[in-house]
Amino acid sequence: MMIMSVLDDTTTGAAAADEQPHEEELDPYAVLFPWFVMGIGTLVYYLTTRYFHKVPYTAIMFLIGTLMGIGASLSGRTDQLTISMSLWSDINGEVILLVFLPGLLFWDALDVNFRLFCVSFSQLI
Repeated sequence: MMIMSVLDDTTTGAAAADEQPHEEELDPYAVLFPWFVMGIGTLVYYLTTRYFHKVPYTAIMFLIGTLMGIGASLSGRTDQLTISMSLWSDINGEVILLVFLPGLLFWDALDVNFRLFCVSFSQLI
């Protein structure tokens, strides 16, 4: 009886050891998606401010994100970007806000019209 429990423990440990390197192999791909999205966002912002003034930046980013999500789910590919997107799609929404919100708040704070802020400050309080 004791030998069977020892064999079960070693078998389970071997299976867990096989699964862990697989997860460690996917960890570097998790960094790819945020950097890729920020690069696309920078490019889209540059193009909209220079050439396409009438097109809203947020709508373009929403459309690109939707198309990327649909393409990743329908393509069935297993390249690095698709793996990174699938890792990020299972993350809690609060974590996504913690990753992207500081950059968005910084940009909006940098872009605020200070005179308008001072005039409407009484309404904010």
